[in-house]
Amino acid sequence: MNVPIQSTAQNMSIFNSDIQPYVVESISRYSILLQNAEMRT
Repeated sequence: MNVPIQSTAQNMSIFNSDIQPYVVESISRYSILLQNAEMRT
């Protein structure tokens, strides 16, 4: 029982480290888009 749970936790940590830069980049791009929209109005 312990082995699948442990490997799943490792896979999730790898997945999180892989996706974290993408999430940060999309959030920063989204905030830039919001700032541009506010400047237009």
